[in-house]
Amino acid sequence: MITPLARGTDTWYIDTGFEDVLEAWNDVKANYSIDDDRTSIGGYSMGGYMTYRMGLLMPDKFAAAAAYVGPPAYQLWPYPGDPQPSGSLQFVGQTNNIITNGLDLPYEINDTAEDELVPAAGARQQAQTFQSLGRPHTFYFYPAGDHFALILADEWSHTRDFLDQHPSRNLNQIEVSYRRYPAMDLPSLGHRFDGAYWVGGMTVRSPSDTCSPGAACQTSFGQIDAVTFGFGGNRTMAQDFSSAYPGPPFPADVTGTNRVPAGPITQRNGFDAVLTNLSGVSFDVAKMGLDPNSQLTGTFHASGQTNLSFVGNSPPVTATLAGQPVTVVRTPDGILINANLDGQQDLVITPQ
Repeated sequence: MITPLARGTDTWYIDTGFEDVLEAWNDVKANYSIDDDRTSIGGYSMGGYMTYRMGLLMPDKFAAAAAYVGPPAYQLWPYPGDPQPSGSLQFVGQTNNIITNGLDLPYEINDTAEDELVPAAGARQQAQTFQSLGRPHTFYFYPAGDHFALILADEWSHTRDFLDQHPSRNLNQIEVSYRRYPAMDLPSLGHRFDGAYWVGGMTVRSPSDTCSPGAACQTSFGQIDAVTFGFGGNRTMAQDFSSAYPGPPFPADVTGTNRVPAGPITQRNGFDAVLTNLSGVSFDVAKMGLDPNSQLTGTFHASGQTNLSFVGNSPPVTATLAGQPVTVVRTPDGILINANLDGQQDLVITPQ
């Protein structure tokens, strides 16, 4: 367990505070035997905000996440109003916009109705967005208790049990969803948040893939929703639940969502991807359970000229899009295909 100081008492893990967590984490890994697959994230108050921000920007780094009275936004979110104060961090500090990325990272969320520092309306809307998007989570809402009640009670048994239920991350995801906001990047620190698991290199088409916090383009995003058929298995669907929790430390209303098996997938060498406002994306073929030495079919739902990169050891190949030949360029990491996508089309890559 590490508890970084975040370079100050009020950095909000937006930039230098975010970097401090990564530096402390890397220092621990350099000096101790750390299992990356059994690493989870959690925090209280501003640490709860960090749990949302870092977990949702980097979901493939953690097995599970637990947020206690964490502000969803920088600094206050009196829903249905906008986060306050207004300014350059009003939007890029709003983690409610990236809950899409939590498809494969389960969250436990804890909030109190009488919290004087984290408005209950914003906290409840954060949990509602998890539920509306079908993202796995368990939400403990305590009708009694102020901002400090849970930490003063010092009782964490249900969080311990939650972490035990999700001990290890899974990098062989069948389904991946990721939303990229260029304004949330930290270029001065070398951080670009453009994918997770077997998806990367996401480039936002319009208006630009570069954006400074506070600029007009800060609301621009691109998104991918993809499924690989390389592992077989099942697609998943959301299943909501609710219960009454008697404590300890206090009674709570519990709601949440699990991902449960849905339709079976016929195992084959292919995948399906929906691209929203993206002009580029890369796929790690091996991590998708696909074989670059056999014919590979990707079904795309998108529009516009798009750079499609396939990372992996690929033999010489040819490719067609909707039955028409397209140019394949070999790269140090694999192959690149620039395709003019229009609606639903099949890209077929065939070894020579």
